[in-house]
Amino acid sequence: MSNADLGYVHALARVSAKMLKATLAGDTKTMTAEQKSMDVSWRS
Repeated sequence: MSNADLGYVHALARVSAKMLKATLAGDTKTMTAEQKSMDVSWRS
């Protein structure tokens, strides 16, 4: 696995934790923002 792949996996894990907290809190604004940020980073 390349360093770029590891960086993506790390970012995904970090965002997943934020998404879980937001989901449990019913915070759809954070959920939407985090999803958009991952969509952009995946295309890079």
